[in-house]
Amino acid sequence: MVKEIEVNQYPREFDTTLTRTINECERLWNKQPPFPGTFDKLVSAQVEKTIGSQRDKVVVVDLGSGDGTLFYDAINDQVSGSEMTRTRELLSQNPNMKVRMVGLDDAPSEEVFLKGISIQDYDGCHTFSQVTAENVYYSLTRNQTLGKFLESLKIPKVDLILGTSFFQSLEPVLFEQVLRDAVKALRSGGVLYGQGIALDDIVPMPPELTNLMRKLLIYPNPQDRAKADRALKWSLNPTNIRKVKQEKAEAVKRVRQSMPQADITFINDKLLVKKK
Repeated sequence: MVKEIEVNQYPREFDTTLTRTINECERLWNKQPPFPGTFDKLVSAQVEKTIGSQRDKVVVVDLGSGDGTLFYDAINDQVSGSEMTRTRELLSQNPNMKVRMVGLDDAPSEEVFLKGISIQDYDGCHTFSQVTAENVYYSLTRNQTLGKFLESLKIPKVDLILGTSFFQSLEPVLFEQVLRDAVKALRSGGVLYGQGIALDDIVPMPPELTNLMRKLLIYPNPQDRAKADRALKWSLNPTNIRKVKQEKAEAVKRVRQSMPQADITFINDKLLVKKK
């Protein structure tokens, strides 16, 4: 029996994070500790580790990449403030070294599932040849795992995984599953940085950014809309928000205890994982 492909898990209507620029990401990343620095710093650190090894490629994965604006800005030498100076310097000194950037964006339909779009082909993109960037449509669920996604793209190991607000959209069980898969996928010396892991128990996630609010738009009948409305009210209840935050904190603790190969920092609603 062929399992049905699951798509459109996080409908895109009203999602203002889809076109977040590299400068907006970096400002968000560095408001509170841990401070990951710039995208250039994160990528170039992995390039430096790779130089001198028998490998000639660094792989970067952005979970919840939206329209791929982060990668577009990073590889486009026409975008001010996103020069990727250190990365370009290292690549110019090592002409055989490559960087592959892969964005994971929720698949809006089965027709585009696991299909990619080359970011180099975006209008006005002037890039450097040692870097490739693509956005791939794939919906993460309990059945459609991060591990299966990477396997489909023939990516055995990843050097850098990013998730800017991505983890906050995951319910606790799926969050733990994705975190475990990410730790397994990281190469020794690799890094995962996640920003915005759970809802804030003082200022809830804006309704226009919640999955349940967006589902209100696609339920066809009043009964289903009423169910979604009740679920939305539940999701914005401060008591329930604190419960979800606690469940995600406990998930991080379990992963830390069972996967000692990962050095995990979890403070200020941010995840920093370094693979030993």
